[in-house]
Amino acid sequence: MTTELWLLRHAHAARPEHIADFDRPLSERGKAEAEAAGRWLHKKSLVPDCIVCSPALRTLSTAKIICRQLNLPESLLITDARIYDAADDQVLITVLSEKSGACAKTLLIGHNPALTELLVTLCQNPRLELPTAALALVKLPKNRPLTSAKAAKLLAFHPPLA
Repeated sequence: MTTELWLLRHAHAARPEHIADFDRPLSERGKAEAEAAGRWLHKKSLVPDCIVCSPALRTLSTAKIICRQLNLPESLLITDARIYDAADDQVLITVLSEKSGACAKTLLIGHNPALTELLVTLCQNPRLELPTAALALVKLPKNRPLTSAKAAKLLAFHPPLA
């Protein structure tokens, strides 16, 4: 059961013409943001047990950069299309409940607005927001399923390129 949930919004993406939103690549800024987030995790010795992410190109690219920074195999990545289309935080809670299994520390890499909604719901703080490549580390209440974890504690917040 997940006891720590790390929420990372995908890094900044380019907006090339005639490319579907799903296929948008990371911009140079986005690559630097993802590397900075990965370096911060590495510096703090924070290594997830599993990484759950959207299969959209910008999100998957962010996840692969994080894996490289942490010397983790890409086989650790679990993709789920519902993360890309998530209308709200409940979709993300469902995905995490199904996919994170026995992972104590789960990194979820996704999209707004659902990712910020999840952070706000878990921490009961409407002022929280996740810009691109921002990372929030959340401690979940022990022995409680994610669906009822509304008393989570924000352990750390890493802004982009910090």
